[in-house]
Amino acid sequence: MIRLLKRALSDRKILRAAICSAPVPIAIYNDDDQLIAWSPGYEQLHTQAFSDHKESAEAGNLTYRDIMRYTVDSRLCAADAEAELDRLVNSTRENDGTPDIKTYGESSHFKVYRYRLPSGARAGIAMDVSELLETQKQLTVSRNEAEDAIRRLADASAEIQSYAYSDELTGLPNRRMLMETLVKLQDGTTRADRKIVLLHIDLDRFKQVNDVFGHAAGDHVLREVAKLRQSLCRPDDLVVRLGGDEFVMLLDDDVDSRRGRELAGKIVDQLSKPIYYKSSPCRIGASIGVSENRCNEVGIDHILSQSDLAMYRAKQRGRNRVEHFDTKLQSEFESKLLLGDDIHTAIEEERFILFYQPQYRCSDMKWIGVEALCRWQLESGEVLTPGRFFETAKSLSLLGDIERCTFQRASKDLDFFESANMLPPKISLNVGYERLLDGTLTEDLASLQRPGLDIAVELLETLALEDLNSKFMPVLESLKKMGIQIEIDDFGSDHASINSLVSISPSAMKIDQRIVLPGPSSEKIQKLIQAIVDIGSALDIPIIAEGVETDEHVRMVRDLGCDYMQGYALSKPMSREELLHLFGPEQHSRLAA
Repeated sequence: MIRLLKRALSDRKILRAAICSAPVPIAIYNDDDQLIAWSPGYEQLHTQAFSDHKESAEAGNLTYRDIMRYTVDSRLCAADAEAELDRLVNSTRENDGTPDIKTYGESSHFKVYRYRLPSGARAGIAMDVSELLETQKQLTVSRNEAEDAIRRLADASAEIQSYAYSDELTGLPNRRMLMETLVKLQDGTTRADRKIVLLHIDLDRFKQVNDVFGHAAGDHVLREVAKLRQSLCRPDDLVVRLGGDEFVMLLDDDVDSRRGRELAGKIVDQLSKPIYYKSSPCRIGASIGVSENRCNEVGIDHILSQSDLAMYRAKQRGRNRVEHFDTKLQSEFESKLLLGDDIHTAIEEERFILFYQPQYRCSDMKWIGVEALCRWQLESGEVLTPGRFFETAKSLSLLGDIERCTFQRASKDLDFFESANMLPPKISLNVGYERLLDGTLTEDLASLQRPGLDIAVELLETLALEDLNSKFMPVLESLKKMGIQIEIDDFGSDHASINSLVSISPSAMKIDQRIVLPGPSSEKIQKLIQAIVDIGSALDIPIIAEGVETDEHVRMVRDLGCDYMQGYALSKPMSREELLHLFGPEQHSRLAA
């Protein structure tokens, strides 16, 4: 018994020493709630209580109730304070070691573990978790901020996705969406036998809407066209705005050839009706090209080019109509590609040359100059007229390059004529839209100037009169300052205003040969020619008649008062050598006398 008592006393001493050296708050109370062992951390946790009851603590008389009294809110009345104290003391009696958080002051937080020992005594351990709780709080804030940032990023990503795949003006999908949809169709994500039907829609007369009513009206028209999806299309049809006034419809999986044709016809009919903007009718139309293919039959680029080609054929055949892609159109397209390659090569190899058609004064039939006409000389020696390559070159935007080649050729030919002492009195060259705006025209014309040589540039009536604006007038004025004459070609082939003629004040107007040719057998045509001559006379603009092919044409244009003429009845277009042979130095001197 004595040995067991000594051992118990020894174990108590060891336990007390361990508790007193523990780095965390630890306290042990006996069955009477008297504090019998505690760590320095526990004493620091209840500094005021230990300060006021130091001797009681050392004597083993400090109770849990005495310590808890210091945690009760001092603002409570005595009865409430005692009740709160009872609650605090009694709550520890039921504790099974589950921790709870106690707060002391404003920023100190402890996790408290309370235990009921087998003897009935109670033990408690308190750990300072203030820093941990603060860290958890910061982590919670950071997590919330991160989650909010992720949500914002997701929203922004969705918005960017929407912008990337939709047209801002109409809200329709854009070209990117169309291309990705076609890629998915061809990558085998759907049935391989699915038919791809494209309707390529280009609005007719849309430019006129913008010009007459303004761009706000144009935007309104585009939005109204976009609404056709709701009234004419199925939910699975993809309607895309490619840009400008071009749209594409990719029809759904159930489509058949008849539906594509019928839908295209309905669109043409619908867009033939006026679209009202602020009570004003905007009249447009639609040229539609339709292509049909099976998945994996042709590449994506060919699918789009097929519908595009069919659409352009619709425009060429009068607009406001539907055309379907077929093998004949494919053949024409391939020929156009080959011709385009040949034109590029011809430009590089300087195979575009000039033929010259003399012009004569009607009153005395004297030679007054030549019109330089572009020709393409093949390697075989064959010479092609512009009718064989003009449209293809125009569609490929190569007319400006061809004209630059002809200007270089004109400079060499003028050197040739000058060396032979046979410089023509005047040379007229055709100039198109691209050349007027490329910035090199004046430099090229300056290289052609020779003493005693008049130089004229011929502008199409549509170019010269329809596009009078800030872009062209400064160019024309600079040419006039250089001494270059401005002539209007093919007058009567389009519409022109008298004001435009006055603004340009050309040095001459050429009557379109399509008017002159039927003239001898048509009294109405002769009256039209007479009217053009009268306009020229009123504005002091000389009139040149082209297409003078017979003796009857010669008599007609002279009798109607034209000033100058050219045509096969007088002289065909010829090479520089042929021109030199016709107007050699002796002949030239005689005619110029």
